[in-house]
Amino acid sequence: MAATTKTHGPDRCHLRYCTAAPCVADGRSYKAAHQRYRTRMLAYGRWDPFVDAQPVRDHVAMLRAAGIGIDQIPRLTGMPRRTLIALVRGVGGRPPSRLVRSRTAEKVLAVTPGIERCAPGARVDPTGTRRRLRALQAVGWSQQQLADRMGTSKTVVGRMIRGENGAVLAASVLKVRALYEELWDQAPPGETSAQRQAVTRARRDAAALGYVPPLAWDEETIDDPAAEPSTGSDAPATADVDEVVVERALAGHPVELTVDEVLEVVRIGTASGLSAAQIAKIAHISSRSVVRIRNEQRLTEAVTS
Repeated sequence: MAATTKTHGPDRCHLRYCTAAPCVADGRSYKAAHQRYRTRMLAYGRWDPFVDAQPVRDHVAMLRAAGIGIDQIPRLTGMPRRTLIALVRGVGGRPPSRLVRSRTAEKVLAVTPGIERCAPGARVDPTGTRRRLRALQAVGWSQQQLADRMGTSKTVVGRMIRGENGAVLAASVLKVRALYEELWDQAPPGETSAQRQAVTRARRDAAALGYVPPLAWDEETIDDPAAEPSTGSDAPATADVDEVVVERALAGHPVELTVDEVLEVVRIGTASGLSAAQIAKIAHISSRSVVRIRNEQRLTEAVTS
């Protein structure tokens, strides 16, 4: 039976050199569009169809190290997987590509590391996940409660908290982050005797293991393996406060603040009745960091009428 025109045309026919009329017309259209693009780029002095593949290859290696794998990058960029394989390790016995199309390079280099861009099954660093779960346990959330809210088992949560796994799934990381955002400033239920006992037990176990609460972590560093929690006992050796800079910051001017100047902005802003969100915007830190600093410095938010 002869093939109908429904099997030909753009995104329908898979024959490389098809002679059917719809495919021929589409090929001419593509060539004409490409020629117009080439002419325009030449006129602008920007016609550079190929670039060195090594920087792109290095970027792919960095993305893979961050959990964005060889199957996920084509989904994010729209490039064929075979093209990526040729770029990374070569195909058909040939060495990796020496050159790559500039538009392909632009697409790959535009992809930045981030847990949101990892495939759900990608295995990533567990540091932030472990710290968030430990922090929630430190304020009284039991492992069973956390497991129920995540839709998993207490055994799985326990392993993540104890750090028994060298990596966690990206999907689990996102679940824990969402849970942490929901619960970090919420007290666990304590209406019944059993619930109160669970809270006491969770806090006791966390304290024995040295787990710190959410306010000990900055949102910007909780995922950094090299970061340390703030215990409230850290005090700067010397004061590094420029009062003019602090005044300009409080007046809404964009200025760079030292650590001590941030503390001063929080102190003055709190005394003036500013909210944590308002101070966070001025000091370029998170609202959670403002709450933590207030807690460490024993600052009480002014009551405004």
